[in-house]
Amino acid sequence: MSKHKKNVGEYTDMKKLAEDIGDLHYETLEDFMGHLAVKFNKDASADSKRGRKELSIALRRAGHHVSTAWMNIRDAWSISKPFMKE
Repeated sequence: MSKHKKNVGEYTDMKKLAEDIGDLHYETLEDFMGHLAVKFNKDASADSKRGRKELSIALRRAGHHVSTAWMNIRDAWSISKPFMKE
């Protein structure tokens, strides 16, 4: 049995999950994106140690791209922060 889940909590509709994640407050989204990038890089390291070179490379690339997205969300948060109500 795979340790990889097909659902997230009660979410079975990935489009709905993507919409809800995209609707998160930018500060929360920034935090989420940072953790996701770290997770991909952690998995890449583990797969590299298991000799899964191609998978490791793909996950490192994903981690890199998510890190880039994280930086963009961080910028969006900085830009929007003065306009956000507490």
